[in-house]
Amino acid sequence: MKDVNEKKSIREIINPSLKAKSVFAFDELKVSCDDFISMNASINPESLNNFYETVTKIHPEYKNISIEEFLRRSFVFSGKYLTFAGALMLSDIIRVRAELKYSFGHVVIQEFNIWNAYKNILPRLTAKISGKSAAILKETFINALLHSDYTLDNKINISITPEPAKILIDNPGLVRGSVRNQRLEKIFRLCGISDVKQKGLNTVKKYFSSFKLEQDLLNFRTVAKFKIEGLGKLPEPKIL
Repeated sequence: MKDVNEKKSIREIINPSLKAKSVFAFDELKVSCDDFISMNASINPESLNNFYETVTKIHPEYKNISIEEFLRRSFVFSGKYLTFAGALMLSDIIRVRAELKYSFGHVVIQEFNIWNAYKNILPRLTAKISGKSAAILKETFINALLHSDYTLDNKINISITPEPAKILIDNPGLVRGSVRNQRLEKIFRLCGISDVKQKGLNTVKKYFSSFKLEQDLLNFRTVAKFKIEGLGKLPEPKIL
């Protein structure tokens, strides 16, 4: 008979594969990780104004409703309360950090919400690269925004290096079968950012057939890494 007091090896005790499976199983039970109420965040007025202008251009009928009703219809609020998705999209909490590595050092760009990151960081990162690389970056960036587990870590980290020319996107959480932040996806669609007919990373594979996400099962992080084309020089350093 096996001794019940027999010690297990460290490998058995800390098994990232088993740990990840348990997290996957629990995570899939959640309808949406961004659907609960956010109690410790407030909306940034400039982000809200820009968001409002974008949505009403696509849906002009939204101009005829109150701002409170607009926030509910745009999935930012649930009833009279700010949702976690709304806080991710429009609050003052830093969500995305991009590091551009130059020969003389590096420049860090941070944006305090997902909306600003999409509107400000993404155009700067895609301005100097080929259309193919820009399409890959855009799709993987949106994928990271929608699939990240923001309860594990606030930030998505992006780094770009010129030699060799490559981009790395590192975000909290492991890839699951469905979108982790479903309310956030609805906001994206409303803004014309995410097309429900697109398959995200399948779009990337049209350009880069060998592309795959690297998952760190022990630290619960996902990494997208790929080479970029047409990088003449990195975006100039600029204080935002």
